[in-house]
This record gives sequence, C-alpha cells and structure tokens, in this order.
Amino acid sequence: MAPFSLMTAGVSLLAKSFNVFSCTSILARSTRILPATYFSLSTSTSNDGRPKAPINSFFRYVREQKPFVVRQNPAMKLMEVARKIGQQWNTLSPEEKRPFEVAALRDREQFKKDLEQYQARLTPAQIEQIEQKAEERRQMLAKRNAKRKKMELTSLGKPKGRRSSYNIFMSEHFDKARGHGMAAKMKSMSDDWKRLLTYQKQVYIQLAEDDYVRYKNEMRSWENREKTITDRKRAAKKELTSLGKPKRQRSSFNIFMSEHFDKARGHDVVAKMKSMNDDWKRLLTYQKQVYIQLAEDDDVRYKNEMRSWENHMVEIGRVDLLREKTITDRERAAKKVTAAESAAERRLWLSDKVTVKSKSTASK
Repeated sequence: MAPFSLMTAGVSLLAKSFNVFSCTSILARSTRILPATYFSLSTSTSNDGRPKAPINSFFRYVREQKPFVVRQNPAMKLMEVARKIGQQWNTLSPEEKRPFEVAALRDREQFKKDLEQYQARLTPAQIEQIEQKAEERRQMLAKRNAKRKKMELTSLGKPKGRRSSYNIFMSEHFDKARGHGMAAKMKSMSDDWKRLLTYQKQVYIQLAEDDYVRYKNEMRSWENREKTITDRKRAAKKELTSLGKPKRQRSSFNIFMSEHFDKARGHDVVAKMKSMNDDWKRLLTYQKQVYIQLAEDDDVRYKNEMRSWENHMVEIGRVDLLREKTITDRERAAKKVTAAESAAERRLWLSDKVTVKSKSTASK
C-alpha cells in the first residue's frame, strides 16, 4: 500500500491536473471506461513534434475513477474529489494496481523509443533552438531560486544591501522627477545624474560610503548571530547523540538504496543515485512491498526506542529534550487523570452525603 503522505502531498497537483483530463472526462460520461491495459498516451506529441511523457499508474487510475466520483458526488469540489480518489488508490491491493503499473511501464518504454526517434530526426538548428530554450528555463529557475533564497534570508533578519550614490540620488528626487510613467521618470533622473558635476555628486558618494559602513557592521553582527545559532544547533545535535537518541526511521527507498548502492550503475555518487532512482521507479508495487514492509517495521522500532528514550529523559530531569507532541500528550493525559480523580472524589462526597442523609432520616 502506498504511503498516505503520497496522497496528501499530491492532492493539490491532482486538482490542477483534472483540467488536463477534462476532454476525456466528457467522453467517459457517455461511453464506458476502458481497462487500464488499453490506456496509452505514448503516441501523443506536443506542438513541436516531441513525444509527451506518459502518465504514471496513479494518474491512470485517477483518469478512470474521476468521472464516476464526480457523477456520484456532483456537489463535491475538485480538491475533495482528488482526496477521495487518492484514498481509494491507497486501499487497492498490489494485484489491483498491477494492470495500471504494467500499462504505465509499457508506455514508458514506448516513450523512450519515440524520444530517440524524435532526437534522431532533429536538425542542428532545431537542436540549437532546444538547447537555447533549456538554457532560458535554467536561468528562469535560477532567478526564481535566488528570489526565494533572498526572501528566506530577509525573513531571518539579514540586513538590506548597501545603496549606491545613484540609488540615494534617485530616492531623494523620484517624486519631483519629470515624466508621467516609471520609465520616463527613471530616464529623466539618469540624465540629471549625468549632468551633475563631481563636487555635486560628492554628497551622495559620502552618503553611500556611510551606508556601506552601516551594511558591513550589520552584516558582521548578523553573521555572528547566525553562526551562534548554527553552533548551538550543532552542539544540541551532538548532545542528543551522546545521550543515545535513536536514529530516525528509514523510508522504503532509503532501504532499497542501502541494499543496492554497491551494485548501482555509475562511476560517481550522482550517477549511482540516478540509476537507483530509475530502478526504483521501474519496480512494481508488489516488488516494492518488501521494502515498504521493512520501512514500516523500522518505524515501529523508532517509535518504541523514542518512547523508551523519552521516558529515560524524564527520569534524569531532561524534560526539555522531549518532543512537543510528547509534552502535549503527557499534559493531556495528566488532565484526564486529574479530571478522573476529581470525578471520583465528587462521587465519594455525594455517596457520603447520601449516607448521612439516610441515617438522619432513619433516626427521626
């Protein structure tokens, strides 16, 4: 059975992907759904003739089940439909998943052949164009990652970069700049800056130098603080290791890698990892079941060892090392015990009160 996290992580992607299957869903409502072994997208091509990669076994199941789920639950939202289909997939046995996986594997092999034929037909000009598009995409992704990293550093309190003399000049004169649009204002300020004499620019040059000193001081303070935080984390991890904290549980893929790393194809670590990743993707569900079971056993081992370790930490007075979940569970259990004791005391008090009252009535 596939991990439940796989379904929850892919719900958003499923909801977006339903639009891809919209045209086939209309046809599916008026005709019967073909078995999984008849599904094939390996012959589809993009606008430039490049063969499209086939969908995997899970999305084949999604394509088959979506019309039925939507028909049975017309008011259900796409995210809920995706979650429901994902739950159904997780309950399928390896034998029930096998037709979808076999069809996906067959289409993947056909896709590789189609791709090789497509690449053999390319002219040098087309190859150059494809490489240019790939380079543009790499630059776009690099720019996006740089922006994301900058936002992350900003959230960590990294000081703003130093400003140049021209930046300071622009910030002071932007409101009064000539022009009706941003581009016009920028051009007019650039022209004004170029017309300034050296002694007139000296004021802004000095301000830029002062800002550079500010930046260096703030960066030194920030780097020292980050270094201190990193050192503390490293020291805390070292302390946990010395106290015998159990190693985390391994995933099924981690276990598969550890068993096959020495025999993996490739001359370096990256090549070996890639070959093992490809081998893992080619495994069918029943072949992965061995490693999934080992991962579940290792998860049980980790939970038991963590429970024993945390109990030992409580005994030696290191409650600060407990996980937040453990602390919350302990507090909840303590509240239940307190509530139970209070209820027992109240029942005893009421029982005594009734007994006293009955004796008083009897004596009268």
